[in-house]
Amino acid sequence: MERLVSKIPLVNIWKHDNILDYKREQYLGKEEFSAALIDDTYFVIADINEKLKWYSKEEFYPIWKSDIKNHLGRSIGFNLEDFENKYCYLASIWSLKDSKIVVLEKYH
Repeated sequence: MERLVSKIPLVNIWKHDNILDYKREQYLGKEEFSAALIDDTYFVIADINEKLKWYSKEEFYPIWKSDIKNHLGRSIGFNLEDFENKYCYLASIWSLKDSKIVVLEKYH
């Protein structure tokens, strides 16, 4: 059985139950996140009691346009009441040497 997200913010990330050595580098605002959409990177969505969902840039872009773009919170001091349906995502860059992954943690 694959590991589920038990709490956020995440302490580590994993794929197929294997914990990866990536470390959170920084939280991203909308401008930094938009720049990350240009890079050839993977995107991971973390939601409580769900598996981590991994996406290539091509798979992720429709999700960005339809949902995340309007629910991206600031790294410090967000209020769920400010978002439609009272949920938002906080985005951060995780890195391992020259490899980077964008992780979005869903708060609701």
